[in-house]
Amino acid sequence: APVGIKWDQNNYSCAYDALFVGLYHIWHDHGPLWSNRFASITEYTNQLGKGFESYSMKTRSLETVRNQVRNSLAAANPTGFPTGTEFTYLYMLTDAM
Repeated sequence: APVGIKWDQNNYSCAYDALFVGLYHIWHDHGPLWSNRFASITEYTNQLGKGFESYSMKTRSLETVRNQVRNSLAAANPTGFPTGTEFTYLYMLTDAM
């Protein structure tokens, strides 16, 4: 079955799910290479790459990885990255990542 992230209906996660699944599939083919690249971009892509490593070792779910990165983004910019039943703009997410 294809890898995906379960949507969070309590904390709308559409933008995160769309971007992170795409990045996961890029990362999956060459994990160590992409983990190094992600580490050099932003703290959020570094966190995402480490999360993908944990997912590949079956120590975290992709939903947990998503939520950890999302919480970091929300802590830095709660208006831009709201929680609850508010949408996040994909362009803001890609810009921050």
